[in-house]
Amino acid sequence: MSGLHYTNTSIDDFENLNHLYQKHLNGGEYIRRWLKDGLSMPEYFGVKCMDGDKIVGAITIRPGVSFTYGHSELVDEILLQYTGKEISTVDMVAVAPDYRGNGVARFLCCGLHEELVRRDVKLLVLEAWYDLSACCSPPPIVGIFEKYIGDLEIYGDYPNFYENLHQFGISCSECGDKPCGCGAKIYIITVQQKRKEHI
Repeated sequence: MSGLHYTNTSIDDFENLNHLYQKHLNGGEYIRRWLKDGLSMPEYFGVKCMDGDKIVGAITIRPGVSFTYGHSELVDEILLQYTGKEISTVDMVAVAPDYRGNGVARFLCCGLHEELVRRDVKLLVLEAWYDLSACCSPPPIVGIFEKYIGDLEIYGDYPNFYENLHQFGISCSECGDKPCGCGAKIYIITVQQKRKEHI
């Protein structure tokens, strides 16, 4: 798809990123505050795909271990297992539907890999959402991360990961405002210093 360009995210992208997040991932005031707080952190970074002045895809990285909401026991469990190691979280992975299937996620991952290496980020947590009807298959983003970012190890499969999403005032792009029936597979990614595959 011609006319697209890729660059790093910044605090100035808040409104555009929030629109992408709310429309294609999760919605609600909680998400708006979460994203704004993240973009205010010096260690928060990401890569965006632009079509003109519109952000049509983005992957962002948040320092520490965190999930879409809550799960403090799981956060503590991961931090304990990786005591003494710096770890960050893939905070947002989104590509607008009209731009999917055109290599946008692949180019975003390649740009992200360069930034991860530059910042010396070695470990990532990936919360990979899935619809329960596809619970036996890895979410599509997993294969792209494995190709262009590093080695993935599944930490756990949580079919009811988002069941209390609505209690935080967060809506799901699939389930709406009612109790969410989607699950998540949690992966630990060891970032490779050299990209595993070239575009």
